[in-house]
Amino acid sequence: MSHFAWGHASSIDAEHNDKSEESADDVVAEVDVVLSDELKSLYVLQYPYKVRDIPPYSTDEIQHIKFKPEREELQIQLAIDTRGVNYDRRKSEAIAVEANKGNEVPYFESGFVDKQLITSSKPMPVGNDHNLAVGRFERLRDDEGKVIRSVLHLTPVRNVLEMKVSCEYLDTQKTQKAEESSESKPITVRFAGRESDRVKAIRQRAYSQIVKNSKEEQWVNMSFRDMESPEADQLRMQMLCGNSVNDNSSIFNVKNHEYATALTAQHAAGLRGDSLQNAKRKPVTDQVAYILCNTHVISFKKLCEILEPDVEPAQVLRAVQQCACLVQGNWIMKSEILYPKDSFSNILGISGAIMRRSRNCLLIMLNSSLEVTGSSLRDKLRIPHEELEDMLLKLTNHVGPDTYRLKYERDDEFIRTHADVVNRQKLIWEAMMNV
Repeated sequence: MSHFAWGHASSIDAEHNDKSEESADDVVAEVDVVLSDELKSLYVLQYPYKVRDIPPYSTDEIQHIKFKPEREELQIQLAIDTRGVNYDRRKSEAIAVEANKGNEVPYFESGFVDKQLITSSKPMPVGNDHNLAVGRFERLRDDEGKVIRSVLHLTPVRNVLEMKVSCEYLDTQKTQKAEESSESKPITVRFAGRESDRVKAIRQRAYSQIVKNSKEEQWVNMSFRDMESPEADQLRMQMLCGNSVNDNSSIFNVKNHEYATALTAQHAAGLRGDSLQNAKRKPVTDQVAYILCNTHVISFKKLCEILEPDVEPAQVLRAVQQCACLVQGNWIMKSEILYPKDSFSNILGISGAIMRRSRNCLLIMLNSSLEVTGSSLRDKLRIPHEELEDMLLKLTNHVGPDTYRLKYERDDEFIRTHADVVNRQKLIWEAMMNV
């Protein structure tokens, strides 16, 4: 981590030029600079012909995206508004007829120009050491709103791609006309001999070889996400270096209940290396958190059996409500404790806020029905497959091709004997659903 300070320019008197090197600027801001390497292949796209500060294209316009990783070539296929006042239908059909001539697969299958292609080029020379990065500036504040720390998160940029409109179908028309008008000429066939390394390197750098290599590489289909989508938010959160955000120096500058939550969250995050005997020497709330961290789902009866005999059920009930939520009469660790503020998931580093929201949605669905389907969860949660599988593995059993069932059956006895706890949890679920 680097540290930078900004200052005002000092006014230098002509009579004191000899002291200019000794005079220092006043420091007005100090910023920590950290490097985040979560995003391995980050590209910056430039749209020279688009208005600044406006998204270049909407979700409805984009039909298809494909990419060549080795050549770093990007193509975006866009739909054209054929109902616009500036659209010439007759001219469009004429262009489509010419473009489709001689092609086994028509370029414009609809019979008129209804799409356009945006292709990439590299505005910077290949092979230069650019050392580019995208930065996110963050101000950390205390409870009173006062800035206590400023951090600049830098994410390395792999390359810059300049996106321009491509009319390759017009080039195809010119090529076909040139071939039709050209006369047949004799050709000489030559067989390639052995090449030295130097000659081979020169040939590979030749433009024709570059074009050949580009054509040989297969396109990789890509998907598009709106800038306000959860996936885009996840990627933006990965641009923040987690180690810089979780500054342990301010762990004691919290309120009493926040400190207690932090202690419980520590158990939820990684007490698996501890033994049950060591956990039993701690307060009941910590013991409950330890058990929930390892079992993920547990009934109240089983929880009381694991704890010491001298722990009263009423004491266990008070403790479990502090760190767990009720699902089908069983207890599951609260998402707010597993993913506290400014935290990230252990698998892909997803924002804790997204993980809390997604996990709570899963718990609400399991509370409504013991079984859920993977397809419905993917459509509703919209989180990466790895994160969803990890949640389901801890809370459910895979009972069908796309069906998951809560690990414990519904505890009707607890629901019947603790109606007040059930109603309180019901109000919490309803409040979350209305957010």
